Amino acid sequence: MYARITGLLKYLNMNDLFKKVHPLLPVFEIKQRLFDILYTPGFIVKIDKSISANLSSILTYPNLIKDTTKKKSIINLLNTAELALIKWESIEKAPFRPECLTIHVGNNCNLACSYCYAKNEKTGNKNIVGYPAKESIEILLSHIIRQIDRKTNRLSVVYHGSGEPTLHWRRLVDTHEYITTVARMNKLEIFSYIATNGSISEIQTDWLIKNINLIGVSCDGPRIIQDKQRHSEDNKTIPIDKICKRIKEKGGHFNIRVTVTKETMLYQTEIAEYLIDKCQATNIRFEPVYLAEENSLNLDDADLYFTHFSAAQKYSEKRGVRLDYSGVRLEELHGSYCDILRNTLRLTPDNLTRNCFCFLTNREEFITGKINQELSCYIPVTGLSQLKANGSRIPDQCMSCINVLHCSRGCPDFCTFDEANMNNQQLNKFRCRFHQLLATDKIKTLAGNLL
Repeated sequence: MYARITGLLKYLNMNDLFKKVHPLLPVFEIKQRLFDILYTPGFIVKIDKSISANLSSILTYPNLIKDTTKKKSIINLLNTAELALIKWESIEKAPFRPECLTIHVGNNCNLACSYCYAKNEKTGNKNIVGYPAKESIEILLSHIIRQIDRKTNRLSVVYHGSGEPTLHWRRLVDTHEYITTVARMNKLEIFSYIATNGSISEIQTDWLIKNINLIGVSCDGPRIIQDKQRHSEDNKTIPIDKICKRIKEKGGHFNIRVTVTKETMLYQTEIAEYLIDKCQATNIRFEPVYLAEENSLNLDDADLYFTHFSAAQKYSEKRGVRLDYSGVRLEELHGSYCDILRNTLRLTPDNLTRNCFCFLTNREEFITGKINQELSCYIPVTGLSQLKANGSRIPDQCMSCINVLHCSRGCPDFCTFDEANMNNQQLNKFRCRFHQLLATDKIKTLAGNLL
């Protein structure tokens, strides 16, 4: 990676938020009025203006600093930056070892969401229907258990989909009972999660409370927003706020995922207030809409979106509620949402395991293996390590960004497997700006808490 970074100095950027200040290492400077900040993944240091004025020399020759404490801080910064690159390379090269089974159902759904990515022709979701076969689940589960890390003895199971998992209710219940039994026989700890639109009955809710560790409920806000963006013609289901209250009252655990659109981005604080007051939420995630065919968010929206997201986050924090976003995580090193990077096997109803929650086409880079029911075996594709390496690729334009090791790369709007995107550097400009605003704001806050 060092040689590559050296060859990419032409991408050094000097935007209004930060500047990359080391030619080889991910070290960034954020200018402040009274002091400046140096940041690398895992380390923040405040520096006075005298150091900032000679930063290039000091980062090359830290022994030039006479003050012992300041010298030590700069040396620690540089060492941490080197370790971050080494850790990233180790993540890239680590063998794929599945520890999560995702049961991905087809696009059957009881809602007609205005922004649904499954309706987008290029994702291939329209061709995926139904629920994975029982035999396929059994075969894949056996494969994962043989591969699982016995140091952790932990298996994760996720029920997800292009549509709504609970529409396949009997299959879902039978699947979970089978997986739980097999996990117990193999002395594995199991963590289970389901992503649901919340249009479910009391009986279903109670079963989920009893059997699923964490229930992910999708809700876009107050009824006026929910009814417009997540339209349902089924009036038999219980309102989301009552579902959430029932989960909490009966001792279950849930979080709420919100899709924020161009039409609702100005109301993020109001949405958070509703979810906290009416749904009794304690953990909320706001996600800007992706792959929107209409009213997509663009670069001009980013600063305003961030202002309202930040206000909602601060409001939630005052109420003792966590509100976050998955695209930027300063506390860890991560890239795109590819399953191959998260040790996950995602089984779809056509007996394939896929690398992406969104793109279910038959392009080879999106497929990680297949079930052969006649031979009762799972056949991974050849070259999984290369597939993982390709998924870990960092676009050249990202090398000078403060989020270089923290960012989802605008996935799924920007895909590292799309060579046209990689060659033309056609990043999602809204997400780039939003991510940079988020990161610099968080770093400033953390720096402000330093002595």
